[in-house]
Amino acid sequence: MVNLTELSIIRWTICCEVLNMFDSFRDVLSVQEACNALHIGKNTLYNLLKSGIINSIKIGKKYLIPKIYLIDYINKHR
Repeated sequence: MVNLTELSIIRWTICCEVLNMFDSFRDVLSVQEACNALHIGKNTLYNLLKSGIINSIKIGKKYLIPKIYLIDYINKHR
């Protein structure tokens, strides 16, 4: 049985792994860069952005996705 301390260490390790996955990406990504990072298509990403599942910044018609929002999305869906 896993105790609370071990569980906290496991969660911390997973968070660090997710952060390391995105080290090579800029702090703010374009739609194409976010698609590459998540290995998903543009239509899927636009659906996630429009529904608010992944947070973003919209300037005019252009979406910008801060890397931290992708990390939040992955951590919520693990």
